[in-house]
Amino acid sequence: MKRAAGLILELCGGEIASNIIDIYPEEKPKTSVTLKYHYLKKLSGKNYHPDAVKKILTALGFVVEKEDIDSLKIAVPYHKPDISLPADIVEEILRIDGLDNVSIPTSITMTPAVEENRDAEVLKEKAANYLAGLGFNETLTNSITNKAYFSEAELAGVVKMKNSLSAELNIMRPKMLETGLEVLAHNLNRRNENLRLFEYGKTYAINNKGGFEEPEHLCIYLTGKKQADAWKGKGAPNDFYTLKGTVEKVLALAGITRISFDEADNAQLQYGLTVMAEKEIIGHIGLVDKKMLERFDIRQPVFLQISAGT
Repeated sequence: MKRAAGLILELCGGEIASNIIDIYPEEKPKTSVTLKYHYLKKLSGKNYHPDAVKKILTALGFVVEKEDIDSLKIAVPYHKPDISLPADIVEEILRIDGLDNVSIPTSITMTPAVEENRDAEVLKEKAANYLAGLGFNETLTNSITNKAYFSEAELAGVVKMKNSLSAELNIMRPKMLETGLEVLAHNLNRRNENLRLFEYGKTYAINNKGGFEEPEHLCIYLTGKKQADAWKGKGAPNDFYTLKGTVEKVLALAGITRISFDEADNAQLQYGLTVMAEKEIIGHIGLVDKKMLERFDIRQPVFLQISAGT
């Protein structure tokens, strides 16, 4: 400022209006950080002598405010505004001392993590690998969907979005089929007509107690042909029995072999079966209703398997 004012005075004919005035309200206190030596050892992996720590920090502009047998209270210099935690001090010490000076231990002690619901995850992985081996592709659809897909009755216990991303994404899906049909329609519109897809996903609802329910489902979709046309002839189409056989194999992987079938009472299906094990409904299989397909502009049959929520 003095140099600029001098040049203006010398070259431009200006006049000095006043002396320099500092109206800064008050001096900002320095940030204080307490570093414990056992924390330094834990984070760095090295035992530092207190004198070595103080030598490094004072050389960097830190000021030792208080010292005792197991800790050090340090004032951080103004030119290091990013330092506010003990871990930041450890980083400064390691940076100056050098990471190469930290010895590598000969053994490492660790506590293994406890995985919850491990058996269910193993089963999901086994089923996914089996379906992939049959030529299925796994999909992952958006859990947020459009309420226009559903009737007023279906929207009764739906989970609504308070701050929706758009007018088309305003509720958490109460059923899996609609988001799956979006994927099928996207592929069919691009002439990818022979599809074998599966998806693990959740549906969402508000229960009678006002809480949230998030059951997980396995969905399988079949449409088009099992195999592409070849010189021998046209490929056989996917059908209800292809789906039924696939479902039976997946259930066998889960150790469920004693299953029974009953006529399906499902508005999503034109016809189909309810899959039961020990008189408990575990899913539905069948041909998706034509009216449902028309809503997504799908003009070829789609076979669906959807598991009951788990």
